[in-house]
Amino acid sequence: MSGTALGGRYTGPRLPVTSKTVDSLPVSPDGRYGVGRLVAGREPRGTCPCASRENPMRNSAIKHNPKIRSLSKAASGIQGLDEITGGGLPRGRPTLVCGNAGSSKTLLAMEFLVRGATEFGEPGVFLTFEETAEELVQNVLSLGFDLENLAEHNKLLVDFVHVERSEIEETGEYDLEGLFIRLGHSIDALGARRVVLDSLETLFGGLSNAAILRAELRRLFRWLKDKGVTAIITGERGDGTLTRHGLEEYVSDCVIVLDHRVTEQLSTRRLRIVKYRGTVHGTNEYPFLIDENGISVLPVTSLGLRQEASDERISTGVPRLDAMLGGKGVYRGSSVLISGTAGTGKTSLAAHFANATCRRGERCLYFAFEESESQLVRNMRSIGLDLAPWSKKGLLRFHATRPTAYGLEMHLATLHKLVNESRCSMPWKSSRPRAGAYVHYTERVEGHKIRERSASFKDHYSQAAMFFRSLSAPEQQHLVEACQFELGKVERKQIREHVLEHFARIDTNLAAAVARGLGLDIPRGKEAPVRAKPSPALSMANTVRDTVKGRRVAVLVAPGVRGQDVLAIKRALDKGGTQLEVVAPALGTVDTDNGTALEATKSLLTVKSVLFDAVVVPGGAASIATLTANLDAREFLSEAYKHFKPIGALGQGTALLRAAGVPGEGSGDTPPRKGAVGSPLGVVVADVAETRAFAEPSPSIGTGNAVVSAPPGPQAKLARSREG
Repeated sequence: MSGTALGGRYTGPRLPVTSKTVDSLPVSPDGRYGVGRLVAGREPRGTCPCASRENPMRNSAIKHNPKIRSLSKAASGIQGLDEITGGGLPRGRPTLVCGNAGSSKTLLAMEFLVRGATEFGEPGVFLTFEETAEELVQNVLSLGFDLENLAEHNKLLVDFVHVERSEIEETGEYDLEGLFIRLGHSIDALGARRVVLDSLETLFGGLSNAAILRAELRRLFRWLKDKGVTAIITGERGDGTLTRHGLEEYVSDCVIVLDHRVTEQLSTRRLRIVKYRGTVHGTNEYPFLIDENGISVLPVTSLGLRQEASDERISTGVPRLDAMLGGKGVYRGSSVLISGTAGTGKTSLAAHFANATCRRGERCLYFAFEESESQLVRNMRSIGLDLAPWSKKGLLRFHATRPTAYGLEMHLATLHKLVNESRCSMPWKSSRPRAGAYVHYTERVEGHKIRERSASFKDHYSQAAMFFRSLSAPEQQHLVEACQFELGKVERKQIREHVLEHFARIDTNLAAAVARGLGLDIPRGKEAPVRAKPSPALSMANTVRDTVKGRRVAVLVAPGVRGQDVLAIKRALDKGGTQLEVVAPALGTVDTDNGTALEATKSLLTVKSVLFDAVVVPGGAASIATLTANLDAREFLSEAYKHFKPIGALGQGTALLRAAGVPGEGSGDTPPRKGAVGSPLGVVVADVAETRAFAEPSPSIGTGNAVVSAPPGPQAKLARSREG
């Protein structure tokens, strides 16, 4: 055997090479042979006192020490591993790390040494039988481990021992005496507290005497314990056993199994502690990641329920939602589930959460599994949220990945790692290095364990009653009609009556109004006590804002549209910060009456008026003739009117309003008078010569920026709901 070392060099005696031998490991001063010195007819024996084959229990007595209460442990410094081991690996004892090829055994062992040297002041020795010192340096450099620098400061020594089966001739008995002396010299010269042997299969792969091999394995583990070093020994998985020899797991004080499995074309790395003498530990499988910072283990099932609970409330970014949550938002540090079908606004609500967090000057980590960062930022601009500035300031960080890219465990491990790295808005953080955002501690609890819910879990009506009583009269009527519509489709009378009983517990007036529309008797029920007072913020009638910023306005056009009208509308809306969408019978270019071209961004075949806050119809005889003959255009305006959307028309555009059945001044037989006028029903028309009026205020609409953007008041809504 021969070898090279990084960070130190053995200077003790060496045995000269003779026939049928190879370069020897160091031998004892009396000339007896060590491992690698296998000569026919010789029976090497070791004399190292610390490696004696005598019974270690001889001349010793077991004494009880009342001061020793728990097993001393050496922190590994590997994120998550110390948590599931209860503090680290057993100090002064050997730990076996086994797994198949590519399961990261060498990497875990190397990080154990590097973290010990850099974070805990414990130098280490890495004895490798597979990779040279130079190869190891290059392999771990991508993880930020500078082994050469550690070696220069006498914190780490990497020793490579070359073992070649063709150079070994096995005869008689042999031992590991030379290995003990070489390793012992490195430990003493460096003052090492940690040792890694990587791996046993290479050392014993060429030896076939199973009896001697087992005896030397036991002696190796005993020798490491006598030296008082915390050791990691790596080993390959065997057939039906944790290791190929099937003995190491029995003589080790701690056994860690690494696994790299592929399920449905998704790979996952997992770690499991099979055995740990003298202490409790996590026994489940835990996913772990390998990245530029090393190994991160996520103890999924060990995350307890002892985290601190904050009493602070933070805004969701949606004032009306905050009002429904008591007017203060959600508790800091809580988990909020937003559920709904496609298109119900889950992503938009999450974006409001992120925007509110960044407005408070706090960091936010946004995980996206369907859209990229640029796509999210672009889509949120359509609802008035600009997330790009927060991303540039470093307050908002996106992590976008496909849900099928990894398994569920890997996604959870990635989330756990990025949260710890980003140090998002969590005021309770551990001061321990690499501890991250989660802190677990032991707490003694005495008493009987019971499972019982508080009385508030039985309160199903207070919040609903507060919401209903906070609405204005038109809003309450709208809710009553919605309940009548839904219950009217229920075929069984018993179910309708049962739902009405629940309505009666919310509010007797609500139950009575719904019952009259269904032809049922008014249920007799006692209203549940309302714990919270009505909140005016829950009513849209009290939260109408005099602003058009961020609103979406549809402009209905067809070939021959009056270009001057479109230009005037665009200038007025741009000034107020409104988003304009050109809607035409078909996508593509639309020619105006003055020869300019418009780009139709939406088609009447694929878009509905419910997606817009207002509708404007510019003039142009040819355009209005085409739109009047188009059923989709007429339905577009009719639906907008029924949904209380402000509608504006210029010049001949009033003909399209009349064809769609939209009432309003100027939409009848008489032409519109000069200037902008607004009817009490939210319909505004203007003469073609007065297009500037769309940028002037109108008291009937109630906005100071553009008359086509703000919804009418509740009284107008009631009038329109009766007519439409």
